[in-house]
Amino acid sequence: MISLSPKKAREAIIKILRANRFAMLIGSPGIGKSFLAQQIADSFKLLLIDLRLSQSDPTDLNGFAMLSQNQERMAFKPPEDIPLEGLDTVPAGYKGWLILFDELNSAPPSVQAAAYKVILDRKIGARKIHPAAVMMGAGNLDTDRAIVNRMGTALQSRMVHLQLQVSNDDWQEWAMDNDVDFRVRSFLRFRPELLHKFDPNHADVTYPCPRTWHMLSDIIKGTEEFDVGDLAIMQGTVGEGTGIEFNGYTKVCGSLPTIEQMENDPNSVMIPDEVSHQYAFATLIGYSMNKNNVSPLMLINAKLPLEFQVIAMKDAYQRGEGVKDHHLVRQWISTNAKKFFDS
Repeated sequence: MISLSPKKAREAIIKILRANRFAMLIGSPGIGKSFLAQQIADSFKLLLIDLRLSQSDPTDLNGFAMLSQNQERMAFKPPEDIPLEGLDTVPAGYKGWLILFDELNSAPPSVQAAAYKVILDRKIGARKIHPAAVMMGAGNLDTDRAIVNRMGTALQSRMVHLQLQVSNDDWQEWAMDNDVDFRVRSFLRFRPELLHKFDPNHADVTYPCPRTWHMLSDIIKGTEEFDVGDLAIMQGTVGEGTGIEFNGYTKVCGSLPTIEQMENDPNSVMIPDEVSHQYAFATLIGYSMNKNNVSPLMLINAKLPLEFQVIAMKDAYQRGEGVKDHHLVRQWISTNAKKFFDS
């Protein structure tokens, strides 16, 4: 089965949803399946409803059994968190809903059977799902030793199955937009294979993946020097070996001149030959460039090998902040257009 990067998976899911069909996204734990659903919801002003089916009961989808109004028959009270036609109105500021059936293939067979009716008929009991609601699912790979229950063939054939893979390029763009600590970003440029290193048979308490790197960035942001407690945090977030390696890399980042030093005296800044330092320089320059410091940082950037200049300029260009229109940036892009746009 072809695996898709987050960008390509997003495009495919949108195409499926526009056809009013059900997309089922599968992939290893921690690589951003739920976050991708949130991105799609945000892009189209849809309120995301995240239903964790592995923790659900059939009544969460079928409704709760009760007596009818005349007390002679059984009826079902529909669940409150699924929008229904005639009962719910689109919330202010939104155009509809995106219902995510998360952990769908981890749900017990009874819950999967209840989901079948919702997915197939777009109904909860006798009531129709609101026409402004679209639905998709997500789940883990059975090869990853996550909890996975085989779906019945009738349910399988009612959805389009897509497999998500990790893409360092896509993640780096997302990380820049979400202000991930530059030390995390530059380390993963230097060691991209550690963005996601998941072994189903691992004996460590955790492992590096997009989710855990994001967690670590949130924890260390603003900390300049790390002690033994910080090393324990790193190991407890991205794994023992990776935590040790990242801690060592932060010392490389700590040896860099500060942005203030770069701004005040760019001519004195020397670029070391070590590749790890060059990744750190390039990421720091791209992370920190704004309309007020373009000139000195461009002087320093020019001292880097061209492939590292491209890294810095892609980050700076993505951040905007008056950088795109600066004459030095336009001049650099004009000179290096092929390298900039092809990499």
